[in-house]
Amino acid sequence: MKTVVTRMRLLGWLVLVMVAACSAPAAKEPAEASPGHRVETITLTGTRGAVDISTSVADVGDVPNHEVAQRVYSYTVSSADAADFDGATTTNFAQGDSINGAGTHHGYAVWKLKSGDTVTIRFDGRHQALAHDGAEAPYEGELHFTGGTGKYRHIQGHAKYRGHTSAAGGSWTTTVTIEY
Repeated sequence: MKTVVTRMRLLGWLVLVMVAACSAPAAKEPAEASPGHRVETITLTGTRGAVDISTSVADVGDVPNHEVAQRVYSYTVSSADAADFDGATTTNFAQGDSINGAGTHHGYAVWKLKSGDTVTIRFDGRHQALAHDGAEAPYEGELHFTGGTGKYRHIQGHAKYRGHTSAAGGSWTTTVTIEY
């Protein structure tokens, strides 16, 4: 009899737990976007001169002309459809890995917008070697907005970028959908 009572108590507790679990309030849906939440698709172009803020290059030594580089440089951003971004200045912190000038690059950029807000970006891409005749060399990659300040503190978005560089400087263009 004691075993039957114990089993009934156990069954009673299981039923009670199941009823409680099934009647618990469902998880809340994510909150609706605040009235200030925005989603925009914008086109951005960046241009830079020939001078880096700083550059450090090291020869790897495993194969001829294999270099790793760390560079800090700046772009000026322009945009006809995003007033806050038009005229922004960037500080880019990039690392590159190249053999005979072609290879990969990645890094971060902090963009100071005209409003005083900033946005932070992570980028990864591939680049071609500069031609000896001064012709432009292409590069491309992907960028991700990772955060910011002010109204852009929750910025999100990613896009592919394409650009070119030469001894005289470089430029890139991208169209990106951002949420903030």
